[in-house]
Amino acid sequence: MVNEPDLTSLASVAPVVALVGAFVALLPIAVIATIWKRRPWLGLVVTGRSAGLYASAVLLIAVPTGLIAGVLFDARRGALTTFVLGLLYAYRGSLVLDALHVERVLRAIGNGDRAEAVALATRGVRRLERFRNLVGVKLSWGIVSLISGVGLLEDAERILGAVPCNRYLGPALWCLQHALASLRIRMGRFDQATATLDFCQGKAPSAPLEEEHRYLRALVDVSTGHVERAKKRIKDTDKPEHREQLRAHAAAALGDDDEARAALERVSKLLYGPTMVEMIANGYGPAKRVALRLVGREPEAD
Repeated sequence: MVNEPDLTSLASVAPVVALVGAFVALLPIAVIATIWKRRPWLGLVVTGRSAGLYASAVLLIAVPTGLIAGVLFDARRGALTTFVLGLLYAYRGSLVLDALHVERVLRAIGNGDRAEAVALATRGVRRLERFRNLVGVKLSWGIVSLISGVGLLEDAERILGAVPCNRYLGPALWCLQHALASLRIRMGRFDQATATLDFCQGKAPSAPLEEEHRYLRALVDVSTGHVERAKKRIKDTDKPEHREQLRAHAAAALGDDDEARAALERVSKLLYGPTMVEMIANGYGPAKRVALRLVGREPEAD
């Protein structure tokens, strides 16, 4: 039986509904923040602004409806309504499931199931198309980076390349093209990578991405015979991994394998350095043959 609404019942229902609303709003934020902290290489953080916008949306959607249900029925139904609406919004409006998808892809890779990893990555990136912003693109990039990191470059480029560019504007579009260019460089598609880099119009979304963009340009230059132009793109204040990898490629392009090896040895001592050297050995560029020998493999005969 439906109760007649009155101020007394509203006063008793409001605290319960508000508490449930706060819980269902903050839980996804806490889960995502935990995953981002555990996976810093994704380059994503939960900011006060992003958390506030998400929590406000949940509260505006779930709490008023929960209050109405609580007044018409009882506090328990009001709380349940608030909780369900919050979860439904989280399914579409938060990144919880997408963040957990990263863990599933990693698990498939760890189990050696590459086909499952590719299938999960495809599904994850398709789902992220609902976020037409920089965060959605960066997480998509992070997901395909997982499979590209184990040598599945063709699959990674195919998955990210299938994302419809016309859905994005500004920083999100810039980052999407930048990510595609990075994959195409690793695949040796330098002309295609240049065209993709040229599509990145306007200012980079952040200083680190601006530096990485110059580094990608330098990689294309050094791999296509423009060594001096490549050197001029890199600054003394750039990250050591960018400076040393470019030095290795430049030295190898000029025939100085000893200097190239010394630069790669410096790279290998950095955080994630061994992985960077493996990527050079498995990819393209003048320092490939030097990197292969450094990891104990002989280059194939020309």
